[in-house]
Formats: sequence, C-alpha cells, structure tokens
Amino acid sequence: MKKIIIVCIISIILFYILLPDYEFSHYHFSNQDKYITKIEYKSVIFGNSTYFTDGKYNKRSVPNSFVKPIYSGIDGGYDVVLHAVEGKLYIYGYNGYFETKNLSENFVFDKLKSDKANSERWKEMINDNTGVYIHVFY
Repeated sequence: MKKIIIVCIISIILFYILLPDYEFSHYHFSNQDKYITKIEYKSVIFGNSTYFTDGKYNKRSVPNSFVKPIYSGIDGGYDVVLHAVEGKLYIYGYNGYFETKNLSENFVFDKLKSDKANSERWKEMINDNTGVYIHVFY
C-alpha cells in the first residue's frame, strides 16, 4: 500500500512538472474593439516560446494563426509594435527573427528593416501613449 501511495505521489509530481504552462496577455485596442493576445508557452521538455495571435485567446494550446518570435543566442529577444486600424490587426517586428503561420488579410505581420526601425515613424510608434500602438519587447 505504501508503494502505491509513493508511486501515485511521484506520478502527480511528474505530471505537473511535465505539463506545459501557458500565460496570456491580452492587448486591447479600444479604438477598434480588437485584441491581440500574447501567449507565453513554458515547457520543461519543449522549452519556452512566445506566440502572438488575433483575438482574445485563452486556450491551453498553440494557436492556429500566429506570429512567433524566435529566440537565438544567449541574449535573444524581440521587439514588436502592435497596431489596429480599419478592422485590421498589425504586428511590426524588429530586433529578432520571426515565424508566422496562417495569417490573414486582417492579421498582418511586417518585419521592419533596420533603416525603417531607426526612422521617426518607428520612434513615434514605440513612444505612443494613446493606446493606438502598443510596444512589446523581451
């Protein structure tokens, strides 16, 4: 009986250690009543990943449509600006590599080149306090 209890306790502990964790951050654009959700996926086995998807996403799974920053090297990170206009959601990426999957004409990703990222327009977007642009980085 004692062995069964120990096996059950170890199984429960392993289950919780190996089960991936999901954290959700919802970015709301009140001017368009639209959301972009950032999903932080953490797994002991598969590592950590970040996904951005359209809408208010809460499922404990990787979304079908996403923009995924790819971490590279010790100091890998990303820099994005989220934006909503005329019913469309935009993610402007800089400082990092990105993977995209199943994006639509209403959910758009644009990887900025370094000359665009040093422009006045980029500076206006990352310093915006109106909520029209949301700067997210890691």
